[in-house]
Amino acid sequence: MMNTVSNQPADAPDQKQTTATGSAPVPPPAAPKTSDHKGFRTLLLAGAAVVVLAVAAWAGWQYWTVWQYEISTDDAYLHADFVNVAPEVSGYVIAVNVQDNEPVKKGDVIAVIDPVPYQAAVAEAEATVSYNQALAAQTQAELDAQPALVDEAKASVAVSEAALKFAQENMARFGTLANEGFGTQQARQEATSQLGQAQARLDLNRAAVIAAERRIATLKAGLAASEASIKESQAALQKARFSLERTTLRAPIDGVVGNRALRLGMFVQPGSQLLAIVPLEAIYVRANVKETNLAVVEPGLPVSISVDAFPDRPLRGVIASIAPAAGQIFALLPPDNATGNFTKVVQRVPVRIAIDPHDELAGRLRPGMSVTTTIQTRGERVDPATFGAGRTAANGADAGAAGH
Repeated sequence: MMNTVSNQPADAPDQKQTTATGSAPVPPPAAPKTSDHKGFRTLLLAGAAVVVLAVAAWAGWQYWTVWQYEISTDDAYLHADFVNVAPEVSGYVIAVNVQDNEPVKKGDVIAVIDPVPYQAAVAEAEATVSYNQALAAQTQAELDAQPALVDEAKASVAVSEAALKFAQENMARFGTLANEGFGTQQARQEATSQLGQAQARLDLNRAAVIAAERRIATLKAGLAASEASIKESQAALQKARFSLERTTLRAPIDGVVGNRALRLGMFVQPGSQLLAIVPLEAIYVRANVKETNLAVVEPGLPVSISVDAFPDRPLRGVIASIAPAAGQIFALLPPDNATGNFTKVVQRVPVRIAIDPHDELAGRLRPGMSVTTTIQTRGERVDPATFGAGRTAANGADAGAAGH
């Protein structure tokens, strides 16, 4: 039996089946394009390298020209020389004219303490002054009249001397007559009595002269005492008036009221802190600079200030002064390294930095805010005393131009 050989390929049934189902033939997988990916990655790495080199070059240039001449610290805070207001007299508060965070001007009335007791003290002191002045006037009048009394006493002495002389002559005359038998014993006795009376009157008048002269010295001493009493009472009057005036509490400086403990009706004592007035227009920065950087820090150098509360609003400043000692020297408990345990720590010296008072941000600053300061050691030096004056003049010129 002969076998017949088919001329169709072995996969013909599969092709027929695929054709019968109507599906397209599956193409073979494509080879990966490795060359394109390598080119893109190379280009990306090259671009990144260029950027890194550019940033490095820029950073190097900045360091070489700027950064190495800058001293920056974030150990810095805003400060203001605020004033604590305390009464100088005691009493009940009968009026309070300020509230928390209220701006005040120098001389504004803050509060009033009950003035009635102090008004009475003033009236009493005035009466004492008037009394002492009257005593002094009386003593002066007596002193002015005393020389006339002395002269009167001296005149009485002269009269007494004349009477004594007359009595002596009568005594001699009546004594001679009585001895010769021409006069009576009674006449002699009367002459003797008159002589004794004349002598007594003379002694009395002489004593009156001495007393009148000594009275002048007494009156002068009394007048000096009266004048001293007048001065003493006048000082008491001045003190009473001073106390009365201090019953009205006034703002000592321009600023904003803070830390207010003052309340209506409370009893206050001298020296008790009632409130604080913070001069917001006189805020400055106290930056604690490392001692290793002080060699190039000096007054007049410009400073860039960044306030943490306003990071996008830098401020201009200038070094006003450098503290005479490091901060640890003025600490309540300065470190004592005499025990043998010593760790060297870089100390920091407070540096006062003045802020441009005419900056738009100046009015929004508050003491205690944290700042970062950057001292430009190669910047143009500015006189701290005139810092901000140029802007003031410019503002004045702009205002004048706007007025025209």
